Amino acid sequence: MNALLRSIRAAAIASVAVALTMATTLPLTLPRTAKAQDTAPAIETIRQSDLRADLFFLAGDELRGRLAGSPEGRVASAFIKSRFERLGLVPVGDGGSYYHNFNVAQTEVGENNRLSVALDGGPTLTRARGQDFYPLRESGSGTAAGGVVFAGFGISAPALGHDDYGGRVAGSIVLIVAHEPGERDADSPFDGLVSSEASATYRKATAAQAAGAVGVMLVSDVHNHPGGGNFSAQAAGYQEAALRGQGPRRSVLVAAWDFEEKGLLGAWAYVENPLHPLEKTVAVLNMDMIGRNEEVVVGGGGRFRGLEVQSAESNANAINILGTLRSPDLQAEVERANGAAGLEMRYRYDNHPLQLLRRSDHWPFMQAGVPALFYHTGLHPDYHRQDDVPERIDYGKLEKVVRLVYQTSWNLARRASGPPRISMR
Repeated sequence: MNALLRSIRAAAIASVAVALTMATTLPLTLPRTAKAQDTAPAIETIRQSDLRADLFFLAGDELRGRLAGSPEGRVASAFIKSRFERLGLVPVGDGGSYYHNFNVAQTEVGENNRLSVALDGGPTLTRARGQDFYPLRESGSGTAAGGVVFAGFGISAPALGHDDYGGRVAGSIVLIVAHEPGERDADSPFDGLVSSEASATYRKATAAQAAGAVGVMLVSDVHNHPGGGNFSAQAAGYQEAALRGQGPRRSVLVAAWDFEEKGLLGAWAYVENPLHPLEKTVAVLNMDMIGRNEEVVVGGGGRFRGLEVQSAESNANAINILGTLRSPDLQAEVERANGAAGLEMRYRYDNHPLQLLRRSDHWPFMQAGVPALFYHTGLHPDYHRQDDVPERIDYGKLEKVVRLVYQTSWNLARRASGPPRISMR
Protein backbone atom coordinates (compact mmCIF):
# COMPACT_ATOMS: atom_id res chain seq x y z
CA MET A 1 0.00 0.00 0.00
CA ASN A 2 1.15 3.56 -0.44
CA ALA A 3 2.66 5.19 2.61
CA LEU A 4 -0.10 6.74 4.65
CA LEU A 5 0.27 9.02 7.61
CA ARG A 6 -2.17 10.62 9.94
CA SER A 7 -1.19 13.13 12.59
CA ILE A 8 -3.08 13.48 15.84
CA ARG A 9 -2.05 16.98 16.79
CA ALA A 10 -1.75 18.66 20.16
CA ALA A 11 0.15 21.58 21.65
CA ALA A 12 3.33 19.71 22.46
CA ILE A 13 6.99 19.65 21.53
CA ALA A 14 7.34 15.92 20.85
CA SER A 15 5.51 13.10 19.12
CA VAL A 16 5.01 9.36 19.29
CA ALA A 17 5.40 7.91 15.81
CA VAL A 18 3.44 4.71 15.23
CA ALA A 19 4.60 3.09 11.99
CA LEU A 20 2.00 0.74 10.53
CA THR A 21 3.12 -1.69 7.86
CA MET A 22 -0.19 -3.48 7.73
CA ALA A 23 -3.42 -1.64 7.20
CA THR A 24 -4.97 -1.43 10.62
CA THR A 25 -6.69 1.81 11.58
CA LEU A 26 -6.30 2.88 15.19
CA PRO A 27 -9.25 4.90 16.57
CA LEU A 28 -7.09 7.57 18.14
CA THR A 29 -9.65 10.36 17.89
CA LEU A 30 -10.38 11.26 21.51
CA PRO A 31 -13.06 13.31 23.25
CA ARG A 32 -11.83 16.79 24.05
CA THR A 33 -12.80 16.16 27.69
CA ALA A 34 -10.82 12.93 27.99
CA LYS A 35 -9.01 12.79 31.32
CA ALA A 36 -5.77 11.06 32.18
CA GLN A 37 -6.56 7.44 32.99
CA ASP A 38 -4.83 4.08 33.06
CA THR A 39 -6.82 2.60 30.18
CA ALA A 40 -6.60 4.37 26.83
CA PRO A 41 -9.89 6.03 25.87
CA ALA A 42 -12.19 4.15 23.50
CA ILE A 43 -9.83 1.16 23.39
CA GLU A 44 -12.86 -1.13 23.16
CA THR A 45 -13.64 0.34 19.73
CA ILE A 46 -10.68 -1.59 18.33
CA ARG A 47 -12.65 -4.67 17.31
CA GLN A 48 -11.60 -7.80 15.52
CA SER A 49 -14.68 -7.60 13.30
CA ASP A 50 -13.52 -4.26 11.87
CA LEU A 51 -9.93 -5.46 11.51
CA ARG A 52 -11.18 -8.54 9.67
CA ALA A 53 -13.32 -6.53 7.24
CA ASP A 54 -10.46 -4.18 6.38
CA LEU A 55 -7.92 -6.94 6.00
CA PHE A 56 -10.14 -9.06 3.77
CA PHE A 57 -10.39 -6.10 1.41
CA LEU A 58 -6.73 -5.13 1.47
CA ALA A 59 -5.48 -8.72 1.21
CA GLY A 60 -8.15 -9.78 -1.28
CA ASP A 61 -7.31 -11.26 -4.67
CA GLU A 62 -8.56 -8.16 -6.44
CA LEU A 63 -5.69 -6.09 -5.04
CA ARG A 64 -3.14 -8.62 -6.30
CA GLY A 65 -0.75 -8.11 -3.41
CA ARG A 66 -0.72 -4.27 -3.56
CA LEU A 67 2.67 -4.20 -5.28
CA ALA A 68 4.58 -1.01 -4.56
CA GLY A 69 3.77 1.65 -7.15
CA SER A 70 1.04 -0.45 -8.78
CA PRO A 71 -2.57 0.60 -9.52
CA GLU A 72 -3.71 -1.83 -6.83
CA GLY A 73 -1.35 -0.19 -4.37
CA ARG A 74 -2.98 3.15 -5.12
CA VAL A 75 -6.41 1.59 -4.49
CA ALA A 76 -5.18 0.50 -1.07
CA SER A 77 -3.92 4.03 -0.45
CA ALA A 78 -7.29 5.50 -1.35
CA PHE A 79 -9.04 2.96 0.89
CA ILE A 80 -7.01 3.93 3.93
CA LYS A 81 -7.41 7.60 3.09
CA SER A 82 -11.18 7.04 3.15
CA ARG A 83 -10.85 5.54 6.62
CA PHE A 84 -9.07 8.69 7.77
CA GLU A 85 -11.81 10.83 6.26
CA ARG A 86 -14.51 8.79 7.98
CA LEU A 87 -12.80 9.44 11.31
CA GLY A 88 -13.05 13.16 10.63
CA LEU A 89 -9.32 13.75 10.89
CA VAL A 90 -7.87 16.94 9.43
CA PRO A 91 -5.27 16.31 6.69
CA VAL A 92 -1.83 17.78 7.39
CA GLY A 93 0.12 16.48 4.40
CA ASP A 94 1.49 18.18 1.31
CA GLY A 95 -0.65 21.17 0.36
CA GLY A 96 -3.17 20.29 3.05
CA SER A 97 -3.73 16.84 1.57
CA TYR A 98 -3.52 13.39 3.11
CA TYR A 99 -0.34 12.63 1.16
CA HIS A 100 3.34 13.17 1.81
CA ASN A 101 4.87 12.73 -1.64
CA PHE A 102 8.38 11.73 -2.61
CA ASN A 103 10.08 10.16 -5.58
CA VAL A 104 11.76 6.77 -5.76
CA ALA A 105 14.28 6.16 -8.53
CA GLN A 106 13.57 3.31 -10.92
CA THR A 107 16.57 1.59 -12.45
CA GLU A 108 16.95 -0.60 -15.52
CA VAL A 109 19.92 -2.52 -16.82
CA GLY A 110 21.10 -1.01 -20.11
CA GLU A 111 22.26 -2.97 -23.13
CA ASN A 112 25.78 -1.60 -23.29
CA ASN A 113 27.14 -2.63 -19.92
CA ARG A 114 30.71 -3.88 -20.34
CA LEU A 115 33.55 -4.84 -18.05
CA SER A 116 37.13 -5.24 -19.25
CA VAL A 117 40.06 -6.19 -17.04
CA ALA A 118 43.60 -5.47 -18.24
CA LEU A 119 46.15 -7.74 -16.57
CA ASP A 120 49.69 -6.47 -15.97
CA GLY A 121 51.83 -7.80 -18.81
CA GLY A 122 48.94 -9.93 -20.04
CA PRO A 123 45.77 -9.83 -22.11
CA THR A 124 42.66 -7.71 -21.60
CA LEU A 125 39.77 -9.89 -20.47
CA THR A 126 36.19 -9.08 -21.40
CA ARG A 127 33.65 -10.24 -18.80
CA ALA A 128 30.07 -11.32 -19.59
CA ARG A 129 27.18 -9.43 -17.99
CA GLY A 130 24.87 -11.69 -16.00
CA GLN A 131 27.49 -14.38 -15.80
CA ASP A 132 30.70 -12.75 -14.60
CA PHE A 133 29.31 -9.45 -13.33
CA TYR A 134 26.05 -7.61 -12.84
CA PRO A 135 25.42 -3.85 -12.49
CA LEU A 136 23.90 -3.09 -9.10
CA ARG A 137 20.90 -0.85 -8.59
CA GLU A 138 23.16 1.58 -6.71
CA SER A 139 25.11 2.21 -9.90
CA GLY A 140 24.84 5.37 -11.97
CA SER A 141 25.08 5.63 -15.75
CA GLY A 142 28.52 6.35 -17.16
CA THR A 143 31.97 4.93 -17.66
CA ALA A 144 34.95 4.55 -15.33
CA ALA A 145 38.51 3.32 -15.68
CA GLY A 146 41.35 3.04 -13.22
CA GLY A 147 43.61 0.79 -11.27
CA VAL A 148 42.02 -1.64 -8.84
CA VAL A 149 42.58 -1.12 -5.10
CA PHE A 150 41.34 -3.64 -2.55
CA ALA A 151 39.51 -1.85 0.26
CA GLY A 152 38.43 -4.69 2.52
CA PHE A 153 34.73 -4.48 3.35
CA GLY A 154 34.54 -0.93 2.01
CA ILE A 155 33.11 0.40 5.27
CA SER A 156 33.61 3.89 6.61
CA ALA A 157 32.35 4.08 10.21
CA PRO A 158 34.17 6.92 12.01
CA ALA A 159 32.14 6.45 15.18
CA LEU A 160 33.61 2.96 15.47
CA GLY A 161 37.11 4.03 14.50
CA HIS A 162 36.84 1.95 11.33
CA ASP A 163 37.79 3.21 7.86
CA ASP A 164 38.66 0.85 5.00
CA TYR A 165 39.67 3.67 2.66
CA GLY A 166 42.21 5.81 4.45
CA GLY A 167 42.63 8.28 1.59
CA ARG A 168 44.34 5.75 -0.70
CA VAL A 169 41.65 5.13 -3.33
CA ALA A 170 41.37 8.45 -5.18
CA GLY A 171 41.04 7.86 -8.92
CA SER A 172 40.84 4.09 -8.45
CA ILE A 173 38.23 1.40 -8.78
CA VAL A 174 37.82 -0.17 -5.35
CA LEU A 175 37.31 -3.89 -4.91
CA ILE A 176 35.32 -4.56 -1.74
CA VAL A 177 33.84 -7.57 0.00
CA ALA A 178 30.12 -7.84 0.75
CA HIS A 179 28.66 -7.59 4.26
CA GLU A 180 30.89 -6.74 7.24
CA PRO A 181 33.63 -8.07 9.51
CA GLY A 182 32.46 -10.08 12.51
CA GLU A 183 29.16 -10.80 10.80
CA ARG A 184 28.63 -13.91 12.93
CA ASP A 185 30.02 -12.47 16.13
CA ALA A 186 27.28 -11.59 18.63
CA ASP A 187 29.68 -9.12 20.23
CA SER A 188 30.67 -7.40 16.97
CA PRO A 189 31.18 -3.65 17.51
CA PHE A 190 29.10 -2.96 14.41
CA ASP A 191 25.66 -4.31 15.36
CA GLY A 192 26.25 -7.78 16.73
CA LEU A 193 24.48 -10.35 14.56
CA VAL A 194 22.37 -7.66 12.91
CA SER A 195 23.96 -6.20 9.78
CA SER A 196 24.95 -2.61 10.47
CA GLU A 197 23.68 0.22 8.31
CA ALA A 198 27.29 0.97 7.32
CA SER A 199 27.44 -2.42 5.58
CA ALA A 200 24.56 -1.66 3.20
CA THR A 201 25.77 -1.65 -0.40
CA TYR A 202 24.61 1.87 -1.14
CA ARG A 203 26.34 3.14 2.01
CA LYS A 204 29.56 1.51 0.83
CA ALA A 205 29.15 3.06 -2.62
CA THR A 206 28.71 6.55 -1.22
CA ALA A 207 31.66 6.04 1.14
CA ALA A 208 33.84 5.02 -1.81
CA GLN A 209 32.65 8.03 -3.77
CA ALA A 210 33.45 10.33 -0.85
CA ALA A 211 36.95 8.83 -0.69
CA GLY A 212 37.52 9.72 -4.37
CA ALA A 213 37.01 6.31 -5.98
CA VAL A 214 35.72 6.33 -9.57
CA GLY A 215 34.05 2.93 -9.38
CA VAL A 216 33.22 0.01 -7.11
CA MET A 217 33.37 -3.73 -7.67
CA LEU A 218 31.64 -5.83 -5.01
CA VAL A 219 32.49 -9.50 -4.50
CA SER A 220 30.84 -12.12 -2.28
CA ASP A 221 32.37 -12.86 1.10
CA VAL A 222 32.59 -16.56 0.38
CA HIS A 223 34.29 -17.26 3.72
CA ASN A 224 30.97 -16.45 5.43
CA HIS A 225 28.64 -17.36 2.56
CA PRO A 226 30.08 -20.32 0.65
CA GLY A 227 28.50 -20.98 -2.69
CA GLY A 228 27.70 -17.35 -3.37
CA GLY A 229 24.27 -16.35 -4.60
CA ASN A 230 22.32 -15.34 -7.64
CA PHE A 231 22.58 -11.90 -9.20
CA SER A 232 19.48 -9.84 -8.65
CA ALA A 233 18.24 -6.33 -9.30
CA GLN A 234 15.38 -4.41 -7.75
CA ALA A 235 13.23 -1.73 -9.29
CA ALA A 236 11.11 0.82 -7.52
CA GLY A 237 8.53 3.41 -8.49
CA TYR A 238 6.69 6.39 -7.07
CA GLN A 239 5.60 6.71 -3.49
CA GLU A 240 3.01 8.71 -1.60
CA ALA A 241 1.92 9.22 1.99
CA ALA A 242 -1.29 10.43 3.75
CA LEU A 243 -1.85 12.35 7.03
CA ARG A 244 -4.44 13.25 9.78
CA GLY A 245 -5.42 14.61 13.24
CA GLN A 246 -6.14 15.54 16.96
CA GLY A 247 -5.21 14.00 20.32
CA PRO A 248 -3.67 13.74 23.80
CA ARG A 249 -0.83 15.47 25.60
CA ARG A 250 1.75 15.17 22.85
CA SER A 251 1.12 14.57 19.17
CA VAL A 252 0.90 11.13 17.60
CA LEU A 253 1.78 10.32 14.01
CA VAL A 254 0.34 7.13 12.51
CA ALA A 255 1.90 5.88 9.27
CA ALA A 256 1.34 3.00 6.87
CA TRP A 257 4.54 2.87 4.83
CA ASP A 258 4.90 1.76 1.23
CA PHE A 259 7.95 0.26 -0.54
CA GLU A 260 8.98 -1.64 2.59
CA GLU A 261 9.91 -4.70 0.52
CA LYS A 262 12.09 -2.53 -1.73
CA GLY A 263 14.40 -1.51 1.10
CA LEU A 264 12.22 0.31 3.66
CA LEU A 265 12.10 3.19 1.19
CA GLY A 266 8.94 4.81 2.55
CA ALA A 267 10.32 4.96 6.08
CA TRP A 268 13.73 6.13 4.85
CA ALA A 269 12.07 8.91 2.84
CA TYR A 270 10.25 10.09 5.93
CA VAL A 271 13.40 10.04 8.06
CA GLU A 272 15.18 12.15 5.45
CA ASN A 273 12.27 14.60 5.21
CA PRO A 274 10.25 14.31 8.42
CA LEU A 275 7.02 16.13 9.09
CA HIS A 276 8.15 16.63 12.67
CA PRO A 277 11.76 16.96 13.84
CA LEU A 278 13.27 13.55 14.61
CA GLU A 279 15.07 14.94 17.64
CA LYS A 280 11.62 15.69 19.11
CA THR A 281 10.12 12.34 18.14
CA VAL A 282 9.72 10.36 21.35
CA ALA A 283 9.38 6.82 19.98
CA VAL A 284 8.36 4.62 17.06
CA LEU A 285 5.97 1.70 17.53
CA ASN A 286 6.02 -0.49 14.44
CA MET A 287 3.51 -3.26 13.68
CA ASP A 288 4.54 -5.70 10.95
CA MET A 289 2.99 -9.20 10.69
CA ILE A 290 0.93 -9.24 13.86
CA GLY A 291 -1.88 -11.68 13.15
CA ARG A 292 -0.30 -15.15 12.97
CA ASN A 293 1.61 -17.42 15.34
CA GLU A 294 5.32 -18.03 14.89
CA GLU A 295 5.85 -21.50 13.45
CA VAL A 296 9.17 -23.03 12.39
CA VAL A 297 9.03 -26.51 10.89
CA VAL A 298 11.84 -29.00 10.46
CA GLY A 299 13.64 -28.33 7.17
CA GLY A 300 12.07 -24.90 6.79
CA GLY A 301 15.06 -23.65 4.80
CA GLY A 302 17.11 -20.47 4.73
CA ARG A 303 14.15 -18.20 5.47
CA PHE A 304 14.20 -19.55 9.04
CA ARG A 305 17.94 -19.89 9.61
CA GLY A 306 18.90 -19.70 13.24
CA LEU A 307 15.33 -20.13 14.53
CA GLU A 308 14.51 -23.06 16.76
CA VAL A 309 11.81 -25.50 15.60
CA GLN A 310 8.54 -24.47 17.25
CA SER A 311 4.83 -25.03 16.77
CA ALA A 312 2.14 -22.43 16.15
CA GLU A 313 0.35 -23.70 19.25
CA SER A 314 3.34 -22.88 21.46
CA ASN A 315 3.12 -19.26 20.28
CA ALA A 316 -0.67 -18.91 20.36
CA ASN A 317 -0.59 -16.00 22.81
CA ALA A 318 2.97 -14.80 22.16
CA ILE A 319 4.39 -11.72 20.48
CA ASN A 320 8.00 -10.85 19.75
CA ILE A 321 9.06 -7.36 20.81
CA LEU A 322 12.25 -6.15 19.15
CA GLY A 323 14.22 -3.00 19.92
CA THR A 324 14.29 -3.33 23.69
CA LEU A 325 18.01 -4.12 23.82
CA ARG A 326 18.70 -0.48 22.98
CA SER A 327 15.78 0.95 24.95
CA PRO A 328 15.01 -0.79 28.26
CA ASP A 329 12.79 2.19 29.00
CA LEU A 330 10.48 1.22 26.12
CA GLN A 331 10.50 -2.40 27.28
CA ALA A 332 9.19 -1.30 30.66
CA GLU A 333 6.56 0.82 28.91
CA VAL A 334 5.24 -1.99 26.74
CA GLU A 335 5.14 -4.37 29.71
CA ARG A 336 3.07 -1.85 31.62
CA ALA A 337 0.71 -1.49 28.67
CA ASN A 338 0.32 -5.27 28.38
CA GLY A 339 -1.65 -5.58 31.61
CA ALA A 340 -5.04 -5.69 29.90
CA ALA A 341 -3.94 -7.50 26.73
CA GLY A 342 -2.19 -10.30 28.63
CA LEU A 343 0.07 -11.33 25.76
CA GLU A 344 3.20 -13.39 26.34
CA MET A 345 6.06 -11.01 25.60
CA ARG A 346 9.22 -12.47 24.06
CA TYR A 347 12.47 -10.57 23.70
CA ARG A 348 14.70 -12.82 21.63
CA TYR A 349 15.56 -11.40 18.23
CA ASP A 350 17.38 -8.10 18.77
CA ASN A 351 20.75 -9.75 18.11
CA HIS A 352 20.00 -12.63 15.79
CA PRO A 353 21.45 -13.86 12.46
CA LEU A 354 18.02 -13.75 10.81
CA GLN A 355 18.32 -9.93 10.86
CA LEU A 356 14.70 -9.34 11.85
CA LEU A 357 15.59 -6.12 13.68
CA ARG A 358 16.65 -4.35 10.48
CA ARG A 359 13.91 -5.76 8.24
CA SER A 360 11.02 -3.41 8.95
CA ASP A 361 10.13 0.26 9.03
CA HIS A 362 11.34 1.10 12.54
CA TRP A 363 14.97 0.58 11.42
CA PRO A 364 15.54 3.97 9.70
CA PHE A 365 14.28 5.73 12.84
CA MET A 366 16.66 3.75 15.04
CA GLN A 367 19.52 4.87 12.79
CA ALA A 368 18.48 8.44 13.59
CA GLY A 369 18.58 7.76 17.34
CA VAL A 370 14.81 7.43 17.86
CA PRO A 371 13.84 4.69 20.35
CA ALA A 372 11.71 2.11 18.57
CA LEU A 373 9.78 -1.11 19.16
CA PHE A 374 8.93 -3.70 16.52
CA TYR A 375 5.77 -5.72 17.31
CA HIS A 376 5.97 -8.99 15.37
CA THR A 377 4.16 -12.28 15.95
CA GLY A 378 6.78 -14.23 14.02
CA LEU A 379 7.54 -16.03 10.78
CA HIS A 380 5.57 -19.04 9.59
CA PRO A 381 5.59 -21.46 6.61
CA ASP A 382 3.25 -19.22 4.58
CA TYR A 383 5.52 -16.17 4.93
CA HIS A 384 5.98 -14.49 1.53
CA ARG A 385 3.85 -17.14 -0.15
CA GLN A 386 0.46 -17.00 -1.82
CA ASP A 387 -1.01 -19.17 0.95
CA ASP A 388 -0.67 -16.31 3.44
CA VAL A 389 -4.35 -15.37 3.14
CA PRO A 390 -6.62 -13.39 5.48
CA GLU A 391 -8.53 -16.55 6.43
CA ARG A 392 -5.45 -17.68 8.38
CA ILE A 393 -5.22 -14.61 10.59
CA ASP A 394 -6.08 -15.01 14.28
CA TYR A 395 -8.30 -11.94 14.59
CA GLY A 396 -8.67 -12.24 18.35
CA LYS A 397 -4.90 -12.06 18.69
CA LEU A 398 -4.73 -9.23 16.13
CA GLU A 399 -7.19 -7.25 18.24
CA LYS A 400 -5.03 -7.80 21.34
CA VAL A 401 -1.87 -6.63 19.60
CA VAL A 402 -3.44 -3.49 18.14
CA ARG A 403 -4.92 -2.62 21.53
CA LEU A 404 -1.49 -3.16 23.10
CA VAL A 405 0.12 -0.73 20.65
CA TYR A 406 -2.62 1.83 21.18
CA GLN A 407 -2.26 1.57 24.96
CA THR A 408 1.52 1.92 24.68
CA SER A 409 1.15 5.02 22.51
CA TRP A 410 -1.37 6.51 24.93
CA ASN A 411 1.00 5.97 27.86
CA LEU A 412 3.90 7.50 25.95
CA ALA A 413 1.74 10.43 24.88
CA ARG A 414 1.02 11.29 28.54
CA ARG A 415 4.58 10.99 29.85
CA ALA A 416 6.32 14.10 31.08
CA SER A 417 9.42 13.15 29.07
CA GLY A 418 10.28 10.58 26.46
CA PRO A 419 12.69 7.64 26.63
CA PRO A 420 16.39 8.43 26.25
CA ARG A 421 17.74 8.61 22.71
CA ILE A 422 19.50 5.49 21.50
CA SER A 423 22.87 4.86 19.91
CA MET A 424 23.39 2.29 17.15
CA ARG A 425 27.16 2.02 17.82
